[in-house]
Amino acid sequence: MRLRHAAPARALAAALGATLLLASGAHAMGTLTAPGAAALADGPDVVTLTKGSPLKGRVVYEDKDMLLLRVGTKEKQIAQAEIAGVKSITRSLNELLDKLGSLDSGLTSQAQTDGLLELANFAASSNLPGEARLLFLRVVLGDPENPAANAALGNHAKDGKYTITHNKRPYSTKELANVGKEWGDRWILETTHYKILSNVDLPTAVDAAFDLERQYRAFYTLLQQPLRLLDIVEEKMLVELHGDKSSFPERGDNRKGYYNPGSFTLFIDASGGIDRGEFAHEATHEILFVTTQRTRGAKGQIPAWLDEGMAEYFKAALGGQAGHASFTFGSPVPDHLKVMKKADKLLDLNRLLTLVSTDFQVSTDAGLKYAECWALLQFGLHGADGAHHKATMDFIKSTYEGKSSMSDFKKAIAPIDADDFEKAFFAWADKAA
Repeated sequence: MRLRHAAPARALAAALGATLLLASGAHAMGTLTAPGAAALADGPDVVTLTKGSPLKGRVVYEDKDMLLLRVGTKEKQIAQAEIAGVKSITRSLNELLDKLGSLDSGLTSQAQTDGLLELANFAASSNLPGEARLLFLRVVLGDPENPAANAALGNHAKDGKYTITHNKRPYSTKELANVGKEWGDRWILETTHYKILSNVDLPTAVDAAFDLERQYRAFYTLLQQPLRLLDIVEEKMLVELHGDKSSFPERGDNRKGYYNPGSFTLFIDASGGIDRGEFAHEATHEILFVTTQRTRGAKGQIPAWLDEGMAEYFKAALGGQAGHASFTFGSPVPDHLKVMKKADKLLDLNRLLTLVSTDFQVSTDAGLKYAECWALLQFGLHGADGAHHKATMDFIKSTYEGKSSMSDFKKAIAPIDADDFEKAFFAWADKAA
């Protein structure tokens, strides 16, 4: 569930990432400027052209036809036919995540260590400093006296034993897994897209950091090209992992996590361990907010049913072990379907489309609302042999343009009548249960 607060106007006008590319075709895009954005001239990414000098900046969008390179505060459009090669943070991060996924538990300890070191060095040389640090920490967690990883982390050796300095205090690397257990002594971990404050045990925090990046990639794989979303490059999304209840800012509803757009922070109660399904649910709220409310002009607005439906959609898609999250979209949620099957009366389509965020709080039928919101999105994207997939994607795109009302939804599914759509939706849910 996303806790809604009005975002400070000055923050919304500041350097903003994930700008929505609103033009309908590549030829019409022109140049986009993010007000107040920090200059990124001579950025880390390099686009080599078939003719002319290489261009430097930050690649924020690619498809089969063209690439957008942010140079300073503007985006330069380049046709793929004019490109001879690309070296970018996004491509390097994807390569890193793919290779990390192959380092499974079936490897011997030494092969695992060697593989992590190789990936850490790749990250360090590919403008992925946060990921490099996480990987070197992971090596030291398994091999406290590893000279290469300790040297990369700047750890000190004395009599063949290494110490790591955390918050100005030295610790033996053999203690590393349990360092930073108090919130005042928390870790600050960063990845390409996230800044994570954590006092959970370090191995769990490292796994969570990589799972966040994997979910970010899954979100963009699903929606970037249909919605023409630009990558988030100016700010990192904030996440707090609380390993104790005393530090977790409780809202009073006993939830294990929530996203607060007022502070632009995702809060997770990990005192009993991280519930990975709920983590994925709440992380979806954060990405949706950042890619709509933190865009240039802040025109996007995700309706409550889609906000919760998409969060449940990602929760259902989650698979893989901690640190190796994978997402398989279209996965059914039997519990949601059973809730709908057993309901005395389902919420009709008009009611679903006009839900607000407070409708999901302390409500006797909150479970039914979550179930139907997930089911409506599932049906739209995967039901009826994909008959409504394009219309559903068109509606999602319209929400990023500020058009998210009930009438906007009905316009998107036209020429299908809303009553007929509702009947087909309920019939699909009943059969799926």
